[in-house]
Formats: sequence, structure tokens, C-alpha cells
Amino acid sequence: MSLPVESLTFATGLPPGWLEIGAHEDEEALRGFLAAQIAADAGAYTAEQEQALVDACVRARELMADRAWLHLGCVVTQVPRDETWVSTVWSVGIGVLRVPDFGDVDPMAVAQRGVAHLGAVDSVREFALADGREGMLFGMRGTAGPALSEVPPDQRLPQLDPDALGMYVVLLPVAGVPGLVGITVGVAPNVEERGPMSVLAGEMAASLHVVDDPASTPRDAVLIDTTRTVLPHGFLE
Repeated sequence: MSLPVESLTFATGLPPGWLEIGAHEDEEALRGFLAAQIAADAGAYTAEQEQALVDACVRARELMADRAWLHLGCVVTQVPRDETWVSTVWSVGIGVLRVPDFGDVDPMAVAQRGVAHLGAVDSVREFALADGREGMLFGMRGTAGPALSEVPPDQRLPQLDPDALGMYVVLLPVAGVPGLVGITVGVAPNVEERGPMSVLAGEMAASLHVVDDPASTPRDAVLIDTTRTVLPHGFLE
């Protein structure tokens, strides 16, 4: 028998520098988390850059507030380009899909049909983890959509290709929960950055698991706590 998704607590490995957008209780919690993250790199950014980052995250939260993501956020990193390094942003969302787990219905086939609406599929590859779970990888191209018009041109990444975003989607059954498939969607500003971004998104996809007892988790091992069982403020300060 399938367990209700609402009764489960999920955990995901989040990379260093992760800026969570979607899992916070409200905008105030998001701003508190961002302040704590920025303080960890005190002096690395100007006041204007910090404000632009906060504004962008708040705007993204407003756009995605109605989506059922377990985690939705981004990392700010650098990639090589023309014999130098340029700053970039990779966004990753992790969620779960409940699909039929009876008869001859293949949960992965059901989930795969839902991927097609995200963008144009360039490549599809099957893979298997050491624990026996079999998943699927999709290399895709997406479009920025009308929300981009709300972003001032001077605040957009120069390498952004709004008509061909680099997308990487992973479908992987959740261990120990029949009929539940994890879906991870990574988005880079262009197709060229899809490769390095896929390493990050793939590791996050494989890390998704169910936590039996959140209270037993060490406090310093939790960055975002939607249950507020480990971290009463909801995030590591």
C-alpha cells in the first residue's frame, strides 16, 4: 500500500552556497535565510549586488509560489569562457510525483510523459544506481517565457539565451516508497552550460530520500528544515 506523500519527510543534499527560494514558510523567512547566507561571505559583494540578489530571489519566489517543489533554488558560480571566468546562475528544483503502482503500469513511463511539456528533448538516457533503482536523464532546451520581461536588461546574465535555456531533467524512483518518483529539473542560462550544471543537478537528484526521524538528524547537517523539528527558525543560521 502506498504511503500518503504528506506523511513523509524528505531530505536532499544541497550544495555549498545553495540559495533556497521555494521551501521557506513566507517571504520574511526567505529574507532571513538570504541575510544569513550573505553574511557568510561578508564583504564579497557590494550593497547594490546584495540587494539585487535578494530582489531576484523574492521575485522568483512570487513566480513559483504555487508550485509544489520540495526544494527550489540556485547556486551562483563561475564557468570558463573565452580564456576567462564568468559568473553564472544555475537553478534546480526537486519534487515528487505520485504515479500508479498497481497492475502493469510502469511508474517511470507515466512520469516520462509529463516531462515533454517542459521543453524540447535533445537526448534521453537510462541509468541505474548501485541500490538497483533505474532512472532516466533528459537533456532539454527550454524558453525563458514572459516572466523574463519583468527583469531589467542590466540585471540579466549576458550569456542568457532566452530561447534556448539548457535544461537537465532526472526521473528516479524514491527508495522504499512504491509509486513515488522524484523529479529534478536543472536550468542553466544556455545549452553550453547544461553539461557542468547536470553534475550538480544529478547529485541532488540521487540524494533525495525519506527521513524516518528528523529529530535524530544532527543540527549542523541541515540547511533548510521545513518541519522545523531540527531547526526552529527553518534554516541554519
